[in-house]
Formats: sequence, structure tokens, C-alpha cells
Amino acid sequence: MEARAEAVEMTLEGTVEALSWKRAKAEELADAAAASEADCRPLELEALLQRLRSCGARGDDEDYISELFAAWAAPGENGKMLSLSDFLLRYLEIARRLPSKQCGAPCEGGLPPGSEPLERELVRLVSRDGKGNWAAKAAELSSSFPASTAESLEALWHALAPKIKKVVDGDQPMACGHSCSTCPTKHTCQVHDAIKDIEDL
Repeated sequence: MEARAEAVEMTLEGTVEALSWKRAKAEELADAAAASEADCRPLELEALLQRLRSCGARGDDEDYISELFAAWAAPGENGKMLSLSDFLLRYLEIARRLPSKQCGAPCEGGLPPGSEPLERELVRLVSRDGKGNWAAKAAELSSSFPASTAESLEALWHALAPKIKKVVDGDQPMACGHSCSTCPTKHTCQVHDAIKDIEDL
């Protein structure tokens, strides 16, 4: 029985992790739901899905939500029922104990698919070291990009920065699947400081 319970718990952890909701947003929604009499009332699955969609859940989240509903809902007059408040509290109970995963992908600042290798490498260096010190960056890249100079890298960064700012400010997903707000390296990444003075497009 213990092994079965552990297996069920691991499955639920995997489902919660797959949803990849922002924990701060889920906590905000949970606090609001706990204070709302309507959100503390038990709901059938379809009503819960509709309520979560109104809170920002995506269409591809529905299978995961349905799995969690099946595990957490209690029998009611018309079948299984679960309130929005209880769903969010159960979700957060698991989400808070999941370890933060390190992202193995180098920061690429939301560059579009097909970006040049030099562009990706430059963004990686800026994310690590910040903008400026272009001569050192050119020296580090010289083996792979021998034509790069301090001046050419600075000019390339000024061309890329407005595009990167648009993605970063919009918190858009990048190729690795993270957005800036969910990236495990967000506290050490230098890209935000490097683009803060860039004018919007």
C-alpha cells in the first residue's frame, strides 16, 4: 500500500510539474479564491475547467487538470466535485515542495528561430557578463568567429537589443520553454540590466 501511495504521489507531482504555472500567480489566485464564497463551492469538472480558463489556464492544460480533479475530487450529488479554492490549495501543496529545475539551455533572450550562431553566442555572453567590455567578448569568440571585433559586436548588440526587450518585457516563452519570469537563472542573468535603457520599438 505504501509503495502504491508513493507511486500515486509521484504521478501527481509529475502532473503538477507539467502544468508549469507560475507559483506566484497560483498563490494570488488561491488567496482570492479562499476569500470568495463562490470559489469555495464544489464544482463539477467542466465548471472547474471553465473557471480555471477564466483565470488564465490554457487549452493544453485541461488533460492535466482533469487528472488532478480525478485524484482530489470528492463524491457529490452529481458525481465528483471539487472547489476552485481546494484545487488551487492542493496544487500549491505539491508545487511548493517540487525542486527548482536548473535550465541547461544558454540564455538566448527570445531570439527567433533561425538566428545566426554569432547572435546566440553574443546574447549568451551578455546574459553572463552584461553589456560592454566588447573587446573581451570579441577575444572569447575569436576562435569561432574570427571576424568579430569589439565594434562589430557592439553594433550587433544594439541591433538585437530592441527585439530582445520586446520578448523580455512581454515575458514570452523562449526556445527552452521558460519565460524570463520562470527561468531558474533569472537572478543572475544580466540581460535585463543590458536592455533597460533601450527604447521600445
